[in-house]
Amino acid sequence: MRRNEKILLGIAFVVTLGITAVILYQSLVEVDSKDPKILEATDVGSKKEDKAPELEPLSRPEKPEPEVEQAPAVEMPELYGSVRGRVISTDGSGVEKASVLIRYSPNPLLGDAAGMNGNKSYRATSDADGYYELPNLPAEDSYTLRVFHPDYARAEISGISIPGEGEVELADVTLVPGVRIYGQVYSDAGQGIEDARVWLIGVGFSGSEAHADEAKRDGSLREVHTDSSGQFEFKNAERGIYRVEVAAAGYATTQFNNLNLMGNQDIEEKEVNFELGSGLSVEGRVLDQSTGRPIADALVKAHGLANQTYTSKSEARTNDIGEYKLSGLQDAIYVVRAEAEGFSPYTHPRVKAGLTGIDFELAPRGRISGFVYGPTGAPVTNYGIRIEKQNRNQFSMVRKDPQKEHPEGKFLLNDLEPGTYRVGILSPDFAWGFSDPFPISPGRETDSVTVQLTLGGTIIGQVVDLQGKPIRGAQIALRNPDDGPNVLEGFLRGMINQHKFRADVHSSEDGRFRFEHVAEGEYKFEVRHPKYSTEWVEGIFANEGGESSSRVTLKPGATIQGVAMSKEGGPLRNGIVFVQNVAAGVNRQTRTDNDGKFSVTNLPPGEYSLSKASDTKNPFAAALESVDSRKTLRVAAGDLIDLGVW
Repeated sequence: MRRNEKILLGIAFVVTLGITAVILYQSLVEVDSKDPKILEATDVGSKKEDKAPELEPLSRPEKPEPEVEQAPAVEMPELYGSVRGRVISTDGSGVEKASVLIRYSPNPLLGDAAGMNGNKSYRATSDADGYYELPNLPAEDSYTLRVFHPDYARAEISGISIPGEGEVELADVTLVPGVRIYGQVYSDAGQGIEDARVWLIGVGFSGSEAHADEAKRDGSLREVHTDSSGQFEFKNAERGIYRVEVAAAGYATTQFNNLNLMGNQDIEEKEVNFELGSGLSVEGRVLDQSTGRPIADALVKAHGLANQTYTSKSEARTNDIGEYKLSGLQDAIYVVRAEAEGFSPYTHPRVKAGLTGIDFELAPRGRISGFVYGPTGAPVTNYGIRIEKQNRNQFSMVRKDPQKEHPEGKFLLNDLEPGTYRVGILSPDFAWGFSDPFPISPGRETDSVTVQLTLGGTIIGQVVDLQGKPIRGAQIALRNPDDGPNVLEGFLRGMINQHKFRADVHSSEDGRFRFEHVAEGEYKFEVRHPKYSTEWVEGIFANEGGESSSRVTLKPGATIQGVAMSKEGGPLRNGIVFVQNVAAGVNRQTRTDNDGKFSVTNLPPGEYSLSKASDTKNPFAAALESVDSRKTLRVAAGDLIDLGVW
């Protein structure tokens, strides 16, 4: 492998780990302060969930509708595959009535090119012998399967690739008993507290109340209540990192951070106790920065910093003279944030519980009003809005309003922070259009913002194989000309979040596809199909009022297969095989079966890096293990490379 590609691989890996760390950190701490100084505070969080997640079995999931993001297009068929397997216990017997959930989970490095199926999930239930089947799954490269049963810890398999019109036989999923987490909730007088709510929260739960039901289903959020003596327990928790939160009427909400069950595999139970008291408080006022007047009904929240063992959380509204009081806080350091309608929020990042005089001055936000009209000057009334704010030389989306009716073509957008903006308009009958950039000042309205839409052009085409036969179900993505196959470049552009034209359709039975109302300009195609290697086609032009066509030929991809062996010398059962080609934009992984066999198909020509790892939930351990097994090889179109025993 050339030196620069090794460097890119290294950067991509480091960036991936960095994203993971940021996501985990943001799920615990929310800080958007302009002034990270003084004060002090702790972290908290309270969420809920029941013991073992209960899933309704679906015998046969419905096929999802194709998603198109820009301009109406002819509805095209997707390709579907299926997954089947077996759930067993440690003695090899089948586990009946296990809930099996599979969800498409795109690789974050792939950005917009990661597929069309979002986070859709499909479910099944194992039969009396432990067998399950999940049919009608859209063909994609990155699914995660989770298995639940009340008598065992949750199990997970990631990196599952679903071919079109094919079946994937997964290795057996072995369920093992989990860790028992138990303890007591008692008052500062030593009395057990009955009916306290206790939450066990995994790192997969962001803390959003809107996502609580989903978190319960996938096992990252569980809830129990204490008994008459204040005792509680969670049975069969999988090994991972958790926080435990407790709330009881009349007491300070308390949180135990960083309950780590990853290290010692011999741990069968873990005790966590909570002493609840009336707690400390934080007090202050919330004022209008522009006038100095108090802001009534402002929301003030406090949550503890995550590096402390016991913390709390609290929230309160200001009274008519802008005063607030956050009560029931543990003696710790907190992040305190104030927000109010029509104002920009402000955060004090370190506030010590027990302090008074923690005041906020919120800057008033501005608003914009404007008008959308078509090529003839007539108002356009049916559209969605994308609001973008300028950061240095890039515009980033800050809000997206859904498509709806706007009488006389008018729009009004409130609650925007000061800065330079532009408005994007998406209408089903016109090409996407943008306003000119305009400023927004604190507490002021910017009016007369106009957006004129055009009809745009039409791009049609056909996808065929090397023999000229039509290919059904190919995914055609229309991209900006600066988009490319390089995984790292695409990811970095996604971080910048610049506006990109994106539209996805599927080819019909005769291989044809169509994009309508495409804004005038140059584009490129990314064409994907589970049975062929991905093709990028450049030099696609849309002309106002015109129609352009293109014929795309897909080549058969290469296949790499073999039998992966573990470090102990036996087959690497249910292990992970990583396949990377940064230059070609390939970042794939697949699972080995019960015999260690694996196969990675439809690879474009080029030089690849292969590595393997056992099924571990520690990404750093998996990364180190994969480095030790790394090997490189070059493939040509249509190659079948059998590595044999590896």
